[in-house]
Amino acid sequence: MGICYSCFGDSAAGTNDEVPSAEMRAKQLAAAEKRAQENASRGIGNQAKVQQWQKHQEDLEKREKALANTGNNDDNPLRWQVN
Repeated sequence: MGICYSCFGDSAAGTNDEVPSAEMRAKQLAAAEKRAQENASRGIGNQAKVQQWQKHQEDLEKREKALANTGNNDDNPLRWQVN
């Protein structure tokens, strides 16, 4: 029994298998970013085309909002026309 305790005591005291916390955080952050990138492109054949389409849709929405805001400046949208 004494031999086992001396072996475990010497090996545990002589090595430090712990990774510094800053390095561990950096590895975890890199892994999380990689997972997020993989999930974003899951099931999509052409990622660039999808991003281009999304940007196009956002531009169309912005244009529609701008047209809606400039078209009705009055509180009352009904107007009388006299000929």
